[in-house]
Parts: sequence; structure tokens; C-alpha cells
Amino acid sequence: MRVAYGAAIVHGARSKTLNSLPMQNTFKAACLAIYLASLVGAVWPFPGVTLVHYLALGLLAIHALELLAVLRLLRQQPGALIDGITLTLLFGLLHWSQLAKRPPVKD
Repeated sequence: MRVAYGAAIVHGARSKTLNSLPMQNTFKAACLAIYLASLVGAVWPFPGVTLVHYLALGLLAIHALELLAVLRLLRQQPGALIDGITLTLLFGLLHWSQLAKRPPVKD
């Protein structure tokens, strides 16, 4: 089955281009841009700032729910837990999907 999905053709599975590092970096930059625009809008209101605030709050709420779901995975990773929590709250799936692909760390 061939389904057009963006610029890639998908053959019964997700396209590898959607999981590529440049695409993930683009989505991470978009998340950061929404958060930054929301912070700037809190200091200097601009037209449409309410929508930006709702987008930022929505992203944080969704990422907080994701955090609850993947907290066990974050605890299994080396390094400080607060780093994993912060990155999951900022980027959500974009952060922890890469962690899920790694083998678990043995204690």
C-alpha cells in the first residue's frame, strides 16, 4: 500500500525521513519557538499572543502526560533524572523516543 505522506512515500510503514535527525531538530526548534514566543508575549503582548499561550500550555500539558508514561524509562537512563524530565517536558516524544531505542542500562 502506497500512501503519500508529506514529501515521502510510505510503503505500509512510517517513513524513515520523519524519524531523521534533521526533521527532529526542526520539530524541536518549533517547540522552542512556541515557548519563546509565549514568554515574549507575556512581556510584550502582540496580536495572537493568546493563541500562542494556549499552544505553549497545550504542549506542556501533553508533555507532562508523556512524562508520567515514560518516567520508568527515564529512570533507567544514565545521567541525572532532572535532565530527562526537563527535556521530556520541553520536547516530549522527540526526546524519549530516542531513549526507547537504546538498550537498557545494566546496574
